[in-house]
Amino acid sequence: MDPSARETYNANFTAEKYNQFLAELNIGLQNPIAFRVAETPVFLTEDFKDKLISAGNDIVNTILQPDFKQLTERAIPDKWRVADENDHPHFIALDFGVCKDEQGNIVPKLIELQGFPSLYGFQVSLADSFRDNFGINDDWTVFFGGLDKTAYINLLKKTIIGPHKPDEVVLMDVNAAEQKTAVDFYLTQKYIGTPVVSLSDLEQEGTQLFYRANGERKPIKTHL
Repeated sequence: MDPSARETYNANFTAEKYNQFLAELNIGLQNPIAFRVAETPVFLTEDFKDKLISAGNDIVNTILQPDFKQLTERAIPDKWRVADENDHPHFIALDFGVCKDEQGNIVPKLIELQGFPSLYGFQVSLADSFRDNFGINDDWTVFFGGLDKTAYINLLKKTIIGPHKPDEVVLMDVNAAEQKTAVDFYLTQKYIGTPVVSLSDLEQEGTQLFYRANGERKPIKTHL
């Protein structure tokens, strides 16, 4: 990391810019964002970024072992087993803590692993708003692996929607609109077109699930 990136950001920060940044993030949402948004992004050094990527790859490689499901079979209580489970989750979100090792080096330590897409839409909008309001240099990006915003959204769309139409796949939670991370549902809907529904919105007919949009009953396709 160029140390001047942090110095420049801190020197140019004002409460007015931060409030404008928050207002931009809330544009078009049904309700304001329910959680606190940090005043600053994290500027990663190349060294620490490489350590994060390496740690993530090590974990993913472990999960992709051919016998991983057999090795972890006993970890899942019977009451949490579901039908038609695929071999691997479509998404893996890794939360790392920033720690020091015995030699005082900054290293990542795994906090938790999530097997669902959490804030995958919000982080795109967040990055845009930071750049718009705080003048962050275009050399800085939130995308890894050679992706840019367009390629990232296309990959997100391909992974979530697959071969189906956007209105045949839903983003669902128990009470979707009341979740603190509801902003992510609605921003993902904006980027890829999938509707947001709550558990109570679903209608079941045999093994087929439906939801209603503008009075029309729409089937939900499975994407395995």
